[in-house]
Amino acid sequence: MEILKKGSTKNGLTYIIREAVGDDAAEQVAYIEQVCSESTMLPMGPGEFGIEEAEEVTILNDYLDSPHKLFLLATIDGQIVGSLSFTAGHRPRVRHYGEFGLSVAQKYWGQGLGGALLDTLFDWAVGGGVVKKINLKVNTLNERAVGLYLKKGFVFEGKVLKDLCVDGEYFDHHIMGKSLF
Repeated sequence: MEILKKGSTKNGLTYIIREAVGDDAAEQVAYIEQVCSESTMLPMGPGEFGIEEAEEVTILNDYLDSPHKLFLLATIDGQIVGSLSFTAGHRPRVRHYGEFGLSVAQKYWGQGLGGALLDTLFDWAVGGGVVKKINLKVNTLNERAVGLYLKKGFVFEGKVLKDLCVDGEYFDHHIMGKSLF
């Protein structure tokens, strides 16, 4: 497995960012279950992931084999502590843009891992020469994430009302985008 980025968190821990592979499936499923229980800002809650290890192997291998997808893992001491999945369109008219999802384990919030994962995505997109725009949706109440995205050059492009329902309460999402040209 190729290391795409290596660095240090704000509190001095060494992290590695690399592409996910099929062998990461079991740990990735456990990681997703963990982060879903740590935040109400994600599109799924505890027990809602619904993907078994065998299916996750197929998904991760599909990302590896696709020129318009990227699945990154951030690890510390070999343990997954963050992930980013990006998918661009595969048809000629829409392959220039895509959307990502990003999560970081609560223990590592504010340590620079989200920014490092985004920088790795930007490097991949620019290096590939096809992806020219990156989009995202983020809960309007997620100030930490919104601040990170603004710092990384994303701009507000719209809002989706009542896009997420957690325990009967509805939340809005900002639509944000970043042009790479």
